This record gives sequence, structure tokens and C-alpha cells, in this order.
Amino acid sequence: MARISVYLADRQVLFREGIHFTLSGEEDIEVIGETTNNEEALSFIEANSPTVAILNINHSRPSGLEITHRIKQNLPSVASVLVMDNEDEEQLFAAMKSGASACITKDIDPDNLLVLIRDVAKGASR
Repeated sequence: MARISVYLADRQVLFREGIHFTLSGEEDIEVIGETTNNEEALSFIEANSPTVAILNINHSRPSGLEITHRIKQNLPSVASVLVMDNEDEEQLFAAMKSGASACITKDIDPDNLLVLIRDVAKGASR
């Protein structure tokens, strides 16, 4: 099986680095880029088509929701995982409408994150 390429975008460097560290120990997953800026994220994703893009739902313009919607229109094979600061039904509904493959909160267990990334890389929605 090909490696799962992941792109990370979150303004909180420590959180993003924690995800990167968790993923770096996995032979089947490779972080191909990361940023704190959503404009950079969108440009990178459009040029490099990762398997999975992990984006903050509330990040600056364009928001993670807007990026996800654009990805689903132009790059339907890229799975988007949106990160929420806390569980919010309105945000979950908006995420589903945007085409997100999954939503997580920042307190996700690292093992659960690995399972989720592998699942959405295979086309599952969670």
C-alpha cells in the first residue's frame, strides 16, 4: 500500500507539532507539509494533493470549512479532517455540508487519530 501523505494546518504550533510527532512514528504515514496560514495551506494542497489534509475549522480566511469545500470541488480524492477547539453541533453540521471526511477535537487520543487518518485515507467518513 502507498504511504498516506498528510498536510497539517493549524495556528497552534504546539498542537500541530504534536500531530506531526505522532504521525512521524508510523511507516505508512508521511507528513508532506505544514503551516499556520490557511492561504498557504490551500496553495500547497492544490499543488500537491495530499491523501489527507488536517485543517483548523475556525482558522483565518479562508476558513477550514472554505478550504474543505474547495478541495471537495476540485480534488475529491483528498480527505479533509477538520479540527475543532471543542464539540459544537453547528460546526459539525457545517463540516458535513462542506464535505469534510471527519471532525476531531484537540483532545483526541493519538491512537484514535491514527485509526481515523487511515480510515479517511481509504474513503471513510467519520
